Amino acid sequence: MGAAIYVIHLLVTIYMNNIVAILGVKTVAADGIVFFGTIIGSIILMFIIEKTPLSFANLRRIKFGKNKATCREA
Repeated sequence: MGAAIYVIHLLVTIYMNNIVAILGVKTVAADGIVFFGTIIGSIILMFIIEKTPLSFANLRRIKFGKNKATCREA
């Protein structure tokens, strides 16, 4: 759970900054909205992604065929 937040938070932070700019909020209020919105949004997005086939746990269960690509020897 913890590692997923580090990956997602940048995306959520960008969206929160855009929302604050659209609303025209300035100063400390804008920082609070971005900070708390990023925390809450990252956790919500993380739980949504974990429920889809895109989750890391589901990707690890994928079994690849016996045909493995190998590099040609020089």
